[in-house]
Amino acid sequence: MLGIAVASGKVGCVLVADGELEHTQLSSKAAHSPEVAVEFLEDWIRDLQPNFIVTEEAYRASRKAAHVRAIIAALADYANTTKINNAAIARTQRCANKYEEAALLAIKYPQLEPSVPHKRKLWEAEPRQMIVFEALALAEAVTA
Repeated sequence: MLGIAVASGKVGCVLVADGELEHTQLSSKAAHSPEVAVEFLEDWIRDLQPNFIVTEEAYRASRKAAHVRAIIAALADYANTTKINNAAIARTQRCANKYEEAALLAIKYPQLEPSVPHKRKLWEAEPRQMIVFEALALAEAVTA
């Protein structure tokens, strides 16, 4: 299962196969435009050969900027053109915040433990690696 998450300035993907985390990737370049993001998705599909693709529902991502929603929509639209089963789901958090969710996911996938971001100060930007945990949370939501 390929989980893909998008935030301002970054796109993250994870591949989970048979309950194991096989691949993670974070790209700033993929967030430049919907067209570039789709090129990255094409590469991920070719290289990783997922059996399922999950993205966030573009139009329910109301707190995200319009350009981020456009990238999410382009990825979901492209996934629909492939022969790979796919779903666009509402992003829900199982924990009080993203940082607790990342720590919980790292328990299940211990190789991510060094990447678990520390809670940021109010004035700090969200850690770049958080997008990988968001992608994993989307994948986990489909398998749960």
